[in-house]
Amino acid sequence: MHIRKLWQFHLLSLSLLLSACGGETNELLPSPVQVTEAQILQHQSIWNANKLSNYRFVYSSVARCDSADALPAVTITVKNGQAVSATIPTYVEVKAGTPGAIAETISGPDGSSTRYFVVGLSEISGLRLVINDVFKTMLELNQKQKIKGIRFHESTGSPETFESVGQSKCESFVVGLSKPEPI
Repeated sequence: MHIRKLWQFHLLSLSLLLSACGGETNELLPSPVQVTEAQILQHQSIWNANKLSNYRFVYSSVARCDSADALPAVTITVKNGQAVSATIPTYVEVKAGTPGAIAETISGPDGSSTRYFVVGLSEISGLRLVINDVFKTMLELNQKQKIKGIRFHESTGSPETFESVGQSKCESFVVGLSKPEPI
């Protein structure tokens, strides 16, 4: 249960980071009906013109309902145009005094207790996507008029955030991507 709270904090931090990226102007596109294929393709052209084939970015996807099944923030590494790894941070409980440990104090009616965690990385198999895969998904959702809230990183043309609109709140997801960093 405590690890889940750390994940929720991690996802909240990522979403705040994505929404508050300083120094860049983000283009907010209109509602689903008004988003044109040409607008998405224009940004994909900007992305492709940057010719980044070795980069790293963070991908997250969170359901619009109070689902505990949110995908944790995944760091995806791309080399030579191919996704070579997808990792998530993992939290392992350790003893007090362990170097690099993060303290979590929980207060309750019986007092408070502190637990300690270290952060590691775990590989996720099956999540191998590159930025152009995200553009492809966006185009497919746009054809079905099931996408809204699209924003792009202006300097790279890469997607920053969008919402996949489902039949119900729990079938709707907000997808966020950090600005790809060259490696």
